[in-house]
Amino acid sequence: MAPRSTKPWIAFSSRVVQANNYDEPRDALSQDWTNWTTRHGSLPLALPNDGTIALDMLFAIKPVLLVLTGGNDAARRKDGAGDFDDGRNQAEMTMIRWALEATVPILGICRGMHMLNLYHGGTVCDDLGKYADDHVAKTHRVSLENPLRNMINSDIAETNSFHRQGFSEDQVGANLHVCARCTSDGTVEAIAREDAGVIGIGWHPERNNPAQNLDDAILSRLVPELEW
Repeated sequence: MAPRSTKPWIAFSSRVVQANNYDEPRDALSQDWTNWTTRHGSLPLALPNDGTIALDMLFAIKPVLLVLTGGNDAARRKDGAGDFDDGRNQAEMTMIRWALEATVPILGICRGMHMLNLYHGGTVCDDLGKYADDHVAKTHRVSLENPLRNMINSDIAETNSFHRQGFSEDQVGANLHVCARCTSDGTVEAIAREDAGVIGIGWHPERNNPAQNLDDAILSRLVPELEW
């Protein structure tokens, strides 16, 4: 029998997508994430949007990092649009609880940052409205505060942006603090809970991103045993 791989696992939450032309919801993970993971010498595990099964998988592999990925709305849109999925929300709440109890670091990406905020009792605006154009498929500047500022010794970073939902500082949940804001409108772009190894960012490190040096620094902070 061939020896098993000793590479560490990184666990990812999955986007809910619908099949074309017939009713078949699917759990999906972008190939950007699988490519990103293998480049860093790790193995990706896509978790299903079933909290019970996801827990069994997490206990079985004990990943070095839990990544809450983007896609789907974290908050139900008031106008009925969007792609909110309550099953995904509930599954990710279970994943967050497990990671905190197991002291596994968490990185929330875009929607994942929104879920971290909801888990800690914060709220999310269902639509950024007039500010959305500054955040959908754009590159914009964000002002940094610690710990992110010290990671790259800079007050400013330029990041990609692909979200219509978000939150302001007065919506941030307990035990979290703001560590990045959009310079044009003040929308929160990063949060951290340093006592538990939790960081949420509003941009996508798995996609082309001008702030790759900051992405690498964040990951080195969360999982220092890996090469970034």
